[in-house]
Amino acid sequence: MHRILLVDDEEFIRTSIIESISWENYDLEIICATNGYEALDLIKSTRVDIMIVDIKMPLMGGIELIRRIRSMNITIEIIVLSCYNEFELVREAMTLGTCDYLFKPSMLPEDILNSIQKAEEKIAHSSNKEASAGLEQIKSASEEKLMQDFFLKLLHGHQITLPEREQQEERYKEVYRNKDIMVVILKLIHFKEGRKDIFQNDMYLMKESINNVMQELFTGIADSLVLNINYYEYGVILAKSYQEEDMTFCCMVTAIIQEIQRSLYQYYQIRFAVGASGYARDIMKLADLYQEALLRADMWVADNSKITIELEEVFANMNAISKDLANAIVYIQEHYGDKELSLESVAGQIGVSRNYFSRIFKKALHVNFIDYLTDLRVKKAKYLYETTDLRIYEIADMVGYSDWRYFYNVYKKRTGHSLSKEQKSDT
Repeated sequence: MHRILLVDDEEFIRTSIIESISWENYDLEIICATNGYEALDLIKSTRVDIMIVDIKMPLMGGIELIRRIRSMNITIEIIVLSCYNEFELVREAMTLGTCDYLFKPSMLPEDILNSIQKAEEKIAHSSNKEASAGLEQIKSASEEKLMQDFFLKLLHGHQITLPEREQQEERYKEVYRNKDIMVVILKLIHFKEGRKDIFQNDMYLMKESINNVMQELFTGIADSLVLNINYYEYGVILAKSYQEEDMTFCCMVTAIIQEIQRSLYQYYQIRFAVGASGYARDIMKLADLYQEALLRADMWVADNSKITIELEEVFANMNAISKDLANAIVYIQEHYGDKELSLESVAGQIGVSRNYFSRIFKKALHVNFIDYLTDLRVKKAKYLYETTDLRIYEIADMVGYSDWRYFYNVYKKRTGHSLSKEQKSDT
């Protein structure tokens, strides 16, 4: 049984939360505190697994309480209660390691239970993680750093020492054997507002946020490696097998870059220049590919349509069909929330017939249009659920479904579990 500490100075809120849920039915125990000092005393004297805390209270507010708990190295999963005009405080709370937040004016019992379930899943995950901690974790972190350092040295053309060459070169040569390798560079050109207003001039937080978006979206390409070159420049090493069609690969890369561009501007007010190299078949040529991609990025013109043209120029075998597909995928990525989006409407947008578009789409991407669009909407819904406070019906509407119950069933069928069972990503 998990014990929950509810901390709120308003008696009405405490009573409403306590009486709206049959806690015993969920194997939960709930205790209360009316301010931060009272909460600290309880935490010191009894076991608390999850704390639900109001962000604004007299005597000691939620932020100060969370800071004190963290400074004492006490492990508690924390859910924040706030009002709509307290976003800055919510963001500060999230940077202190809280697992979720709820808006008091609109929260329902099921919202509270969903947040508690996420906290319980994090507790279980942490327990499993601690059980398998030790040398394996240290080894994993060490290997990740070695890999990043090795490829950054290759990009910059630095001399590789003999031990590094013996440990890393042969291993990665095998990974990239029989593959075409290219480098894509993303170089920040507009970020000052986001750095100041969103990240509070915390450059490390900005870098990690950009990295998280890129890592998430490039998971669609198996042999991709995201590199943090510096705070203003991010690189991706991409590889495709000799057998894979240039057309398919180009469409995937174009769509991913376009989505990264959209996401970074929408959430962080960040824009970037893009440069893509040609192909090589040896990782020891990465320095040349990097310089080529960097040159293209430096020649960038801040025009959203440029992304398609820039990446198409990389591929020697591009033709009219691949250009149609690249344009179509970019259009789908930008309009997936349109409830009227259809095979016919996209075909009309790029100026081809419905049957022709259906045929080339299936041939290039090995999936039909409806399955592609459904998978895209499910992925976007998952991202919105993990990164916002939106309700399921709001998310459904944003990804193109007017009936949230139908969307709920589609999501469950595609993923094997309901959206409400998702656990928000650690940040």
